[in-house]
Amino acid sequence: MGTLKYNNTQATQTTLVVLGLFVFTGIFILAAKQGSPPIFDLRWNAYALLTVISIVLNVVFLVLSSRINIRGTEAVWFTVFIAAMTVFGIGEFFMRLSATPEGAIFWGKFLSIGALESSAAFLFVLHYLNPSVKHVRTTVFLLFGSIFLIIFTASGNLLVNNNVSDIKLFPFGYYNDVGSAYALYFGWILAAAGTSIYLMLRFLRNNHNPVLAKQTKLFLIAFLFPLVGAIITDAILPIFGILLFSWHGLFGTVTAGIMLWGLKRYRVFRISPALLSEEILATMREAVLVVDETLQIQLVNQEAEKIFSLESDELMTRTVLDFIEGGETTEIKGKLASLQGNDTLSLDNIIIATGDNNKIYARVSVSRVTEENGIVGFVFVLADVTELQNSYVALENEKAGVEHTVEVRTKELREAQARLIDTDKIKTEFVLLTSHNLRTPLTTIRGSIELLSLPKIHAKEKAELLDNLQTSTKKLGELIEDLLTISNIEAGGSLTLENIKSKELLDPLVDYAKKHSATTKNKLAVNIKVGDSSLAASTDRLRTAVRNILENAFKFTRKGSVSFGASVDNHTLLITIKDTGRGIPAEEIPKLFTKFHRATDTLKYDYDGEGIGLYLSKLIVEEHKGKIRIDSEMGVGTIFTITLPISL
Repeated sequence: MGTLKYNNTQATQTTLVVLGLFVFTGIFILAAKQGSPPIFDLRWNAYALLTVISIVLNVVFLVLSSRINIRGTEAVWFTVFIAAMTVFGIGEFFMRLSATPEGAIFWGKFLSIGALESSAAFLFVLHYLNPSVKHVRTTVFLLFGSIFLIIFTASGNLLVNNNVSDIKLFPFGYYNDVGSAYALYFGWILAAAGTSIYLMLRFLRNNHNPVLAKQTKLFLIAFLFPLVGAIITDAILPIFGILLFSWHGLFGTVTAGIMLWGLKRYRVFRISPALLSEEILATMREAVLVVDETLQIQLVNQEAEKIFSLESDELMTRTVLDFIEGGETTEIKGKLASLQGNDTLSLDNIIIATGDNNKIYARVSVSRVTEENGIVGFVFVLADVTELQNSYVALENEKAGVEHTVEVRTKELREAQARLIDTDKIKTEFVLLTSHNLRTPLTTIRGSIELLSLPKIHAKEKAELLDNLQTSTKKLGELIEDLLTISNIEAGGSLTLENIKSKELLDPLVDYAKKHSATTKNKLAVNIKVGDSSLAASTDRLRTAVRNILENAFKFTRKGSVSFGASVDNHTLLITIKDTGRGIPAEEIPKLFTKFHRATDTLKYDYDGEGIGLYLSKLIVEEHKGKIRIDSEMGVGTIFTITLPISL
C-alpha cells in the first residue's frame, strides 16, 4: 500500500474568500462612516462579552483549521462558514454597545451576512456527502442568492426597521424589530439548514461505514443545535412576547466547534474514498488498522476484530502499540518517524497480544497517510502468520532433530565402519598368526614323526624327537583350548565354581613363574600374603588368566625383573604382576584386551603370540566378577593388577 496523499488548492481559495469577507466588512464600515451615522457612539454593555467570546472562538477555530491541515472541498466551505460567523459577531458586538438607535440599526444590517453563513454550511454538507461531485450550479446559485439577500435585506425596512421609534432599548441593548423581508431571510436560512439535515439523515440510513456514521452524526448535532435554538428564541418565544438577546452568534460558534472536532477527529478518512470502502476492507484477509499521528486507532475492518478478538469500538479506544509485545515499541516508533516518501515499513514476526489473552505472530506492513503539510496518520496491514511461524519452528526443530539423528547415525556408522575395519584387520592378523602358530607345531610334529620312522636312529636322538613332539602337541592343545574357552565364554556358557584357598590357587603359578625366571635372564621377586583366604573360582581358568599375564611379563622383559605379588584387602584378592620391560604406549593400552590384538612392539620385535592371551585373561577375570587394570610407562615397565572377590 503506497503513501496516500490529497493534493488540493483549497488553502489558497479559502484565504482569498476570508480576506474578501473582511475587506468587505472594512469597506462597509468606511462607507457608513462617510455618511456620518453615529456608528461608533458606544456605551458599555456586559452582554457584549458573550459576543466577544464568540468572535475569539471563531478566530481560534480559523487558526486551528489551518494548523491541523484540514483538506477537502468541504473544508473550504467550513472556513467560509467560520469567517461569515466572525463578521456576524463583529456586527452583533457593536450593535450591543451602540448608544443610539441609529448605531444599532447600522450594525444590525451586518447580520445579513447570515445568508452566506447558511449557504456555506449547506455547501459543506453537499461536498462532504458527495466528494466526487463539484456541485457547480448549486454553488453558483447559493452564492448569488446569498449576495442578493445580503444586499436586499440590508437596505430599507427589510431585515431591520429603519424607524428609530421602532427600536426599543433593553438591558442587553437595542432590540432590532424585524423588517418586512425578515420572513424571506429566515426562510432562506431554514431551508438551507433543513435540507442539510435531511441529506445527512438520508446518508446515515444508506451508509454502513461506522466511521463515516460517527462523523456524520457529529455534523448532524452541530446543525440541529443552532436551528432548534433559533426557532425557539427568534420565532416561538417572541410570539408570547418573550424577547431575548440573540443567541445566534453563540449557537453558530458551538456549531463550528463541533464541526471542527468532527473534521479533526476523522480527517484521515476524507483523504481516500477507497480507504473507506466497506467492500474492499471486508474482503481483505489481512487486518487493517488506520491510525492517526499519535497511533490512536481510527478505523478497523472485520478481520482486525477477528485477529484481536475485540470489537471495533474497543479497538478504537487504544493505540496500535498497546497490542505489540517484545519491547519493540520504541524501535517501531523510530522506524515510523524515519519513513520517507512512498517508503513502506515491513515488520516480520511481530508478537501481538489479543483481547482474549492469547498471542499471535503477525507480518506487518505500514504506509504513511500524508497531506501537503505533514503526516496525518498511518495504515497498518497485519497478516496472521502464527500457523506459518509455528510450522517454521516445528520444521526447524524437526530439521535439527533429523540433523542430530543423521549426525548420530553417521557417527555410529563411522564407528561401526572403523570397528569393521579393525575387526577385519584383526581377523586377517589372527588368521596369519593362528596359521603360523598352528603350522609351527604341526611342522615339528610332522618332522619328528618322519624322523622317528627312519630305521636307523639313535636312542638319544629318538628321545629328543619325542620330547619335541610332546612339546609341540602340548602347545597346539593349549592354543585350541584357549580358542574353545573364548568361544564358550562369549557364548554365555555356564561356569563351574569351586571353593579354593587363595594360596592353593597361587602356588602352582609361583612355580610357573620360577620356571620362566630360570629360563630367562630376568630376576623374580615373589610376595604372596593371602593368609587363609579363599574364593569361589574355576581353578584352571583362573590360573590360565594369571599365567597368560605372567608369560607376557617375562616375554616382554629382557635382562630385568618380574615381581609377582598377592594380598588381601577389604574382601578383595589383589594379584599384582610387575615387570621392568619396555612399557606399553598410552594409545595401545585401550586395545590390549581386544580379541586378536597384538601390540606394535610384538610385530616390531617379532615376539611370539596369538593375540588372544590378554583378551582371554580379561574374559576369565570378569567371569569371576573381578577386574583387571594396566599401568605402564615407556622405558620403566608395566603393572597388571587383578582384583577378585573372596570369602574369608
